[in-house]
Amino acid sequence: MGQFQMCPECQREYDDPLDRRFHAQPNACPVCGPYVWLAPGSKFQVTGSSPELSNGDAILQAAELLREGAIVALKGLGGFHLACDATNAEAVACLRERKGRPHKPLAVMMATLEEVRHHCQVSGAEEELLTSRECPIVLLPWREESNVARNVAPGYCHLGVMLPYTPLHHVLLRDVGRPLVMTSGNLSEEPICQTNERSWSGWPTSPTPFCSTIATSSPLRRLGVDGVTNSKLQVASYAGKPTCNLQRATCN
Repeated sequence: MGQFQMCPECQREYDDPLDRRFHAQPNACPVCGPYVWLAPGSKFQVTGSSPELSNGDAILQAAELLREGAIVALKGLGGFHLACDATNAEAVACLRERKGRPHKPLAVMMATLEEVRHHCQVSGAEEELLTSRECPIVLLPWREESNVARNVAPGYCHLGVMLPYTPLHHVLLRDVGRPLVMTSGNLSEEPICQTNERSWSGWPTSPTPFCSTIATSSPLRRLGVDGVTNSKLQVASYAGKPTCNLQRATCN
């Protein structure tokens, strides 16, 4: 908490041994707590009188941009994800081109288990993995009737799926109303982008800007992750067989 500047009211609660929030970590309120904003970074324009939208307005417009085919950089626990509409083949192709990842499968985040079942076959053991505290990516048999674009995982019959694991993910997935590609916020073979400053300076801006950007101030971020996503663990699971760990993310 030493790096987090509390407002006077929260500081009073934090310092008072008789207060129920004494040394509660984190102790924050709408005045001093984390917030979300949306900054323009592409041909998709942020509307409104201010160059940046914050909190609920930012999330709603980010959802609208995603539905229109934009790429959005979303700050999570350990850095940025690059997100796009997983049902939009053109958006997926654009993300692949700009990220420099032409063929490797991309992970998809879905809002609920019910939505996962709509797109994939899911066993009871795989449901337990999806909802475990590690929030892993789970490889699942991909239903032919799924409308997730086939260029998300070209040539594969399994899809890497994860569920939301931060409040921002939950709200954004709810507002978008469709699955989202969630891949690490970096060019291929480069470290994941972890800070707001690098999100604007470390990504290419020519010949076309890389993405629109949604970010959190995230003053309490503890974990740095360098891997395909911000998930702590990636796994593959097949019905009737033991779980096989395919890749672990590395924490900084």
